[in-house]
Amino acid sequence: MKQPKLQATFGSATFWQFLKPQLRPYAKPLTAALSLNALHGVAISFQTLTPKYLIDDVLLKKGLSERERLVHLGCLIAIYLVTAIFLRMLTWHLGYRIFARIREKMIISLRARFFRHINSLCLRFHHKHNSGELFSYLFGTPLSQIQTFLHNLALFGPGSVFTLATSLIWAGTWDKPMTALLTVSVFATVLVLTTAGNGCASCTRNFKASRAG
Repeated sequence: MKQPKLQATFGSATFWQFLKPQLRPYAKPLTAALSLNALHGVAISFQTLTPKYLIDDVLLKKGLSERERLVHLGCLIAIYLVTAIFLRMLTWHLGYRIFARIREKMIISLRARFFRHINSLCLRFHHKHNSGELFSYLFGTPLSQIQTFLHNLALFGPGSVFTLATSLIWAGTWDKPMTALLTVSVFATVLVLTTAGNGCASCTRNFKASRAG
């Protein structure tokens, strides 16, 4: 498999510019994993909104005999169980396995390329930096943080996006004003959290710069 260029990895690129060439060789399995997570998100949306169908189509629906009401309830329970077992748990499991395999391959590749890069440097560099510091970067906190980020992204990211999108579309077919209010609230929350996160990151960079100076 062709490796991304070292400049894209060890240069002054942002995290996403660094991550993009690492993901490019795994485009097909990533597409499959995202498709499975899309089904997982739709299943969560259905499970969340099932009480609406239970109330409107079973409990409060007029003109149904007791037998018809029980048949409707049984069908809803069957659909719910199929959704919970297959569309949610099974697709999430398969998608997460694909994401986990890609994540481990990326970490192994990064460690190997970083090790080759370190070995190619001159002796003056190795004289200034002890081996413990280098191995800390190779096996310790920096790569562990990347691994944790990729783990959380694969675990919560795609499913949450699809769940939010399908829930808003689904709810929009019932009550547009409520859905509009919910959408504004969600994006306002994201904006506040993003602004706060950028502010904290800026303070951290300024603090580190002042300590280094």
